[in-house]
Amino acid sequence: MSEENLEIARRLFTAFADGDAAAWLQGLDPDVVLHVDQAGQGVYRGHEGAIKSFVDWTEDIDDFKVVAEEFLDNDDYV
Repeated sequence: MSEENLEIARRLFTAFADGDAAAWLQGLDPDVVLHVDQAGQGVYRGHEGAIKSFVDWTEDIDDFKVVAEEFLDNDDYV
């Protein structure tokens, strides 16, 4: 199961990094809860909240880019 979890995390990260909201949302539970620890942000719920969190997080960044350095298997967590 851990290799499957790593692949899911990689796929979701790639979709997020590529700005592919449809693919990213497809991998998120409809009841997802995101806790964003950035100034002025907080908790976002559901797919609508997930999109809002992304917009809020990146709206002031002209050239947004994220790079994963490593994915670590930690049982049920990646």
